Amino acid sequence: DYAFRYCTSLTSITIPNSVTNIGDEAFSNCSSLKSITIPNGILSIGDSTFYRCSSLTSITIPDNVTKIGRYAFALREVNSNEFTHNIKINCTKTGAAIVYAKTHGISVIINGTEQSFSNFGDISGDGQVTTDDAHRLLRIAASLEPSPDEDTVFLCDINSNGIIDIPDVQGVLRIASDLD
Repeated sequence: DYAFRYCTSLTSITIPNSVTNIGDEAFSNCSSLKSITIPNGILSIGDSTFYRCSSLTSITIPDNVTKIGRYAFALREVNSNEFTHNIKINCTKTGAAIVYAKTHGISVIINGTEQSFSNFGDISGDGQVTTDDAHRLLRIAASLEPSPDEDTVFLCDINSNGIIDIPDVQGVLRIASDLD
């Protein structure tokens, strides 16, 4: 935890393969950090690890990462429930990175294609995430309504398990209620 916090001159870092966890706020406020290499051995990224790393605009997160802490890539706090992000995450359609991106509305790059999650959970397509979206997802999870197309499932599948289920409904409710 806090290993390189406020190292404002740090511009790049390669984490050795022997490291398995990046601690809380390990690189927070490293405003010049532009490049970091995260090896496949990393299993977790702590809370606020890259908080306020304003020069870090892109990061590749391996599938082995199973946990990403709160505000890990947040740029700044807007209010007590909202943080801005200035980063794109290179990842696959599974794993903790995609869940973090969906939950926080961060763009991802999957196989060279950028996907935005600014309206994660907006199954109605009206540009807003509301309790109506959560209600429709609940109907899909309960098999009362047919499952939508693959792209819509991907957009609304917060836990990235390939289906719409109750945790997805809970996530959309949290977003609609401004709790996340």
